[in-house]
Amino acid sequence: MKRIFKYTFLQQKQNILLRCALMACMSGVELLFLTMTNDVTNGFYHFWFVLTMLTLAVIPLSSFIRCSSGYARSLLFTDESYLMLTLPVRTEWIVVGRMLCGLVELCIYALVALLLFAVVMLFWIIHYMGFHFQDLFQLDLGLINTILVKNIPGYIVLLFLVIAGFILIGNITLAVQTFLRSFNIRRMRALWTVGSILLLMSILSFIGTIETQAAAVVGDAFSITIYGINRYLGTFIYPAVTVHVPVVSILLSIALGIGCFFLSVLLLKKKVEV
Repeated sequence: MKRIFKYTFLQQKQNILLRCALMACMSGVELLFLTMTNDVTNGFYHFWFVLTMLTLAVIPLSSFIRCSSGYARSLLFTDESYLMLTLPVRTEWIVVGRMLCGLVELCIYALVALLLFAVVMLFWIIHYMGFHFQDLFQLDLGLINTILVKNIPGYIVLLFLVIAGFILIGNITLAVQTFLRSFNIRRMRALWTVGSILLLMSILSFIGTIETQAAAVVGDAFSITIYGINRYLGTFIYPAVTVHVPVVSILLSIALGIGCFFLSVLLLKKKVEV
């Protein structure tokens, strides 16, 4: 599995560097515009700001399905299938290794996008919102004491939600692609794509329904407190909100994702011809 991970990462390294460089260049030009203009109504500046924010959001999001499915399309519908599926390695490890590589790639995009977003917004609020460095120091203290420390349970829940979504969506996508490849379905692939989207929405609706019923039974048994941030009369305040933890949704998503994983592996072993 380590070799599969290493090979796949080296294969994707060029794309990773290209996308990270694109986000960095867009953010760099945005910072350059911040230092060159004092006109917040400048149309071109607003256009570039929106374009930069879209780039930082779209690149990680658009890579989610491709990465979470273990690059299923290239594995099943290109010459790479012969190279990968004829290796003397168990099919499970091939798929897991590629999915882990996809998770690392997605984390790189997310971390780079978050870092660049934080830098751009920091300069933006200093330049246009009239914040002083003293205000930012006050914000940093509150951020460390309240937002970062007291919200640790929220970050853990968010991490589990992302992992559950990664497992569920990636393995459903892998299962659909493997099914198409197993039975050599070449016609009406667009219709199959729409069908897979509807299937995913149905599964999410089913999970949501079960979660709602479970929440009504257990009440506030699985709840955490999340602290936000606001500014009122020159002072930062941190309002608290109680949030229900979707434990059932997380467990169901992971279970269904694992089921789709083993279905895909079975099809890869029994039905896919290389």
